[in-house]
Amino acid sequence: GQYKVVYDPHAPATKWSCDDGAGPRYEKVYFLAHDVQKGFLTECVEELIDLKNQYRGTSLYGSTKRVTNSIYGVLGFATEESSFRLFDWRIAEAITLSGRKMIQFS
Repeated sequence: GQYKVVYDPHAPATKWSCDDGAGPRYEKVYFLAHDVQKGFLTECVEELIDLKNQYRGTSLYGSTKRVTNSIYGVLGFATEESSFRLFDWRIAEAITLSGRKMIQFS
């Protein structure tokens, strides 16, 4: 059957919906602290930020900055019909809150 992930910010688990008539399935989501193991996205973003800092003052800086920022943006992309495969509302919410706090206190 066709599976669809249903995101509910108040649910303790990820809900999977399937058109086979069996009803929703739930799967717990676990996270490791960064001092235990960094995630794939964290490592990618850190590498891009390092590149961006290396390219400061060169023609590559702007494009590297846009790619880095687009990762943050795509993590928050979701509609009722589709979403980015690695979408997580908690990450998108944390990015938005961090940006607001930076603007507020700078």
